[in-house]
Amino acid sequence: RASAEDVEAAVTRAALEHASQVLLARQHVALVSHAAVLCFRRGAVERGRTLFEGLVAAYPKRTDLWHVYADQELAAGDVGAARRVLDRATALRLSATRLKALFKKYLGLEQEHGDEARIKYVT
Repeated sequence: RASAEDVEAAVTRAALEHASQVLLARQHVALVSHAAVLCFRRGAVERGRTLFEGLVAAYPKRTDLWHVYADQELAAGDVGAARRVLDRATALRLSATRLKALFKKYLGLEQEHGDEARIKYVT
């Protein structure tokens, strides 16, 4: 017998598929990003991660996605996962402006949740 979470996941998947067919291609990223955020907020963290992983794999230079992904991991209480996301994002070949914003977020995370060694690692 299917649990309530399984049913909700199936409905969410079906709604995402239908919306992807109806919306313009340029709106897909925003749709999937919003769906991933909702998954994080509703407690389906693994589903949210899967959606974000697909997005950052397809659009690695979209730093806005990396920022939201790290924020959601932090909001879910997983500082280690947020660190891993920001580590991956800062390792990409991006412009100085985009990297500066990512490092600023990473430094803020470490100042709030890390120790002196982690702050030094980021700087």
